[in-house]
Amino acid sequence: MTPGRKLFLSLAMVLAAGWIYWPVRHGAWIWDDKTEVPKIAALAGAAGLGQIWTAPVTGDYYPVKTTVEWLQWRWWGDDTLGYHLTNVGLHVCGGLLLWWLLRMLGMRCARFGGLLFIVHPLAVESVAWIDEIKNVLSLPLLLLAMIAYVKFDEKGSGPKNLNFPAKFKFLGPDPFYWLSLLCFLLAMLSKSSVVMFPLVLLLYAWWRRGSIRAADLRAAAPFFAISLILGLMAIRFQAEYGLAGAAIALGGWPTRIVRAGTVATFYFSKCVFPTGLMPIYPRWSVGAGSLPAFLLLLALGAAGVWSWIRRRTWGRHVLFGLGWFFLNLLPVLGLIPISHMRFTWAMDHLAYLPLAGLAGLAAAGLGALDGRWALPKPALRWTALGGAAAICALLAVASRRYTAVFRSDEDLWTYELGHNPSAWLAHNNLGEALFDRGAVPQAIAQYREAILLAPDFVYTHLNLAGALATLGQWPEAIAEGRAAVRLKPDWAGTNKNLADTLSRAGRPTEAILAYQRALQIKPDYPQAENGLGSALFRAGDVAGALVHFEAAVRLKPDYAEAHNNLGVILAGSGRVPEAIAHFEAAIRAKPNYAEARANLAAARRRP
Repeated sequence: MTPGRKLFLSLAMVLAAGWIYWPVRHGAWIWDDKTEVPKIAALAGAAGLGQIWTAPVTGDYYPVKTTVEWLQWRWWGDDTLGYHLTNVGLHVCGGLLLWWLLRMLGMRCARFGGLLFIVHPLAVESVAWIDEIKNVLSLPLLLLAMIAYVKFDEKGSGPKNLNFPAKFKFLGPDPFYWLSLLCFLLAMLSKSSVVMFPLVLLLYAWWRRGSIRAADLRAAAPFFAISLILGLMAIRFQAEYGLAGAAIALGGWPTRIVRAGTVATFYFSKCVFPTGLMPIYPRWSVGAGSLPAFLLLLALGAAGVWSWIRRRTWGRHVLFGLGWFFLNLLPVLGLIPISHMRFTWAMDHLAYLPLAGLAGLAAAGLGALDGRWALPKPALRWTALGGAAAICALLAVASRRYTAVFRSDEDLWTYELGHNPSAWLAHNNLGEALFDRGAVPQAIAQYREAILLAPDFVYTHLNLAGALATLGQWPEAIAEGRAAVRLKPDWAGTNKNLADTLSRAGRPTEAILAYQRALQIKPDYPQAENGLGSALFRAGDVAGALVHFEAAVRLKPDYAEAHNNLGVILAGSGRVPEAIAHFEAAIRAKPNYAEARANLAAARRRP
């Protein structure tokens, strides 16, 4: 292929991605974007950047991904256009690198594999959802690792010829090996779902030579070490932060294995027939309505056996493509608990990396037809190529339509509930979106529906309490706050939220007790200290209020509301210079804080 044609095809892929994702270019923050990105944005300066690597603020240890978001915040601020352009650009890079890799592996229609991956609707969730940058970032790094390893393997310093230097005998001296190892490390630090890559390398060795040699195992050993260390870290972070103590009933190992098979076939069916896509799929019960999944699993097993029988010819290519797909799915099939399994067994973005394997397999199949029909049957050849182009066009249209769903939380969850009315999390999230735009009664209706479907989800009770309090419906708001405390009695957050509601309802004595319970659970809780100070102040205990406001600003020096409250008490006690200092600190922390500015002006006017 000439350089000019490569450039033209690359530009066509870029334009296709731009057309597909144009509807979401100014899309709002959705789902966990609104919680994850602000945590990263709050990390200022070099110290904040260092904290990303030493004391992560998000629920996973993905420092490369978080560093990229930290840089993006400094570049784009809260303008989502830059974030969406970054995701689309990384997605295109993934498609182009897949094309490059497939070409290196000798596929005639490698460009079809790259284009198919770029336009596939199953990729939309990863690209259109800003915080899923971890997917679109980790895949190009993984493909670079694979490309570099293939280069290493093809050269004399690879596993075929073990002329390793004595000092690094277990490694290859070729720089491509080191590049591959570095890219894999960066991919693991972007998203741990790439953890199966060492097994993919062994699968590649078998595909290339028909066997796995001792040299292949030695070359893969450092990859296995990275995979093991960071994989165990990912499991620990998932248990500690992702699940946060939530129990997920996965059943015994036989049940887990059967479910994993049905989840794998579900993903496979969505890759082959990407219809009915949605953010949250209904959770199915193993054995209930799973006959089509079991039949598909049997069919895939039969295809695998037949491919193994024909492994000396076309079968090895099928096994390589399916192997990439199923190996990279293995970590998310439900053999171990993962946070999303609280509400669904499968999510589209978890199939983003495996999708590349099936795109490559489709390219290999088209290449085989192209090679067979190129000269003797040109009409059939052009029919096959035209059919492939038509499939890509249809997928691109479907992807663009689905992309529009991700423009806002309200669009996303309205779409979800139109396809899956029993999605309790969608009811809760739609309620949050409605509440944010001031549609409080409609939000309350969504929260109530969510509680009917999932009465044990504590966040919905907290959301409903807040919405009811906004309307001044204090008895009901307090009842929901108490329900949240019953669900999470040892969680400081539920006690603090109940205390806030009681305080706003004019019940300071009960609020004081609830704040004290929160501080017993979590002594370093500045928001509870500030709330307790306010409740004590309303109850007439000015000295006690002063103590807790001081504790709040000590724990959180940039806590604007606590500085303002402390300034009010100091001004009332005649300590005007100290009060002015705290009002100024409140304004520095929150420049548009009107109450603090008014208090500062009043303090300066005092004699």
